[in-house]
Amino acid sequence: GRFTPANAMEYNISLLFTDKPTPLWYYASHAVEFVVLVFFLTQILKRYTSDRRWIYLIIALLALTPGFTYSWFRLQLNERDVLLFMAAFLYCYFRFQDSQRTTWLALASIAAAIAIYYKETGFILVGVYASAHMILSWRNGERDTRIWAFDAVLLTAALSYVLLYSALVLPSGGVFVYGKGDLPAAEVLIKNFLNYLFVSDPVIILMVLPLTLWRVYRVFVRGDRAEPFYDALLASASLFVAAYFVLNLFGFYYFQPVYVLAIPPLFHFIKERIGLKPWRYASIAAATLVALNSVPTGLHYLTYYKYAPTNFNATIDSLVRDIKTRFPDRRANIFIDGVDRGSGKFTYF
Repeated sequence: GRFTPANAMEYNISLLFTDKPTPLWYYASHAVEFVVLVFFLTQILKRYTSDRRWIYLIIALLALTPGFTYSWFRLQLNERDVLLFMAAFLYCYFRFQDSQRTTWLALASIAAAIAIYYKETGFILVGVYASAHMILSWRNGERDTRIWAFDAVLLTAALSYVLLYSALVLPSGGVFVYGKGDLPAAEVLIKNFLNYLFVSDPVIILMVLPLTLWRVYRVFVRGDRAEPFYDALLASASLFVAAYFVLNLFGFYYFQPVYVLAIPPLFHFIKERIGLKPWRYASIAAATLVALNSVPTGLHYLTYYKYAPTNFNATIDSLVRDIKTRFPDRRANIFIDGVDRGSGKFTYF
């Protein structure tokens, strides 16, 4: 079952300005979120490069990925909000590192807790980061009381969501299970992996997942000293991605929150090893797929969903005019011919 109590809450802000919000108000909230996100991403990237061209290029490429345009030009796709609040989480954490003011840790905790309740898998992002950071810090002998308390708060927030889900949603579960369909599961899994690799998220598949495995090998096999912050971010990002392979789900927008968590470790680890052949080849392959597949697909969905609400409203207006013209004094009964012919699991009105 679904349990995303924070989903679409941002649209209520429009009620502060009007009691009859139109779609313009809802998309205006998206625009505000985008501006805030760009600010967070700019501040995060400035910590790793002073070249503004790289900063703006990375943000532009992220904004043109299919998942980004999909979630920003459609309503109620909560990956957009998870991305925003995880960016706020990182921004506040970095501000704490700079100032050592506990207030920034508190704000980071709030941002992470909000992100959890926008998406069922959000607890993985926060819970895995907190637990991995605690374990690796303990392994290194690091005993910063405030950071340990911070991790404990994050882990508690993640576990609280799991308990609430178990108490409120699982007992009411139905027969429909995400990822289950008529096609063989192995075939679906292969198709999903190839779509993520070649179209929607080549950077995640070719760079983030291998980097995570490499760090696991270096730390737990070769005995390298862990870097708790960066390694915990990688663990969080990769296990979040793994959850969708376990669920056997594909969506252009599912991996959006991963990007903001992946930026720091990618810059931190890869920039020193980009000259090594495996990472150089992986970077070239990822960049090629982004340029040839991801960005064109993102531009397609940008133009498509830019006009989808307008075309939908025009279709409904035309239907209303037709009914009133042909049957002015009769009630119209509208029947749905088929239910989501793609999978047979959803009904759209």
